[in-house]
Amino acid sequence: MFELQTRPTADGIILDLQGALGKEGGEAVLSAVQAITPPPQRLVLNFSAAGPINTAGLGGVLWAVRLVTRAGGIVTAYGLSEHFRKVCHVMGLTAYIRLELDEEAALN
Repeated sequence: MFELQTRPTADGIILDLQGALGKEGGEAVLSAVQAITPPPQRLVLNFSAAGPINTAGLGGVLWAVRLVTRAGGIVTAYGLSEHFRKVCHVMGLTAYIRLELDEEAALN
């Protein structure tokens, strides 16, 4: 089961991802970002409580990232497993998503 919590920041939002990030989770992330008009200047993705991520879930996250970056915003993620951090590097996602270790670093 997937749950998404949204927390506002001074210039954007933090999305706390909880559970397996499949199609439902990817759609929830994308919908949360689409609900903000104009797109947030900062999107922080908290993967600390996220479970396995499949391609459908990753697709929704990437569309949300695209919306924010095309509008000139910054996307940061933290709480990623070491394996998924490597996947982000190999896929070139670090050109669009800044990877940090914790929330404090993600907000700075």
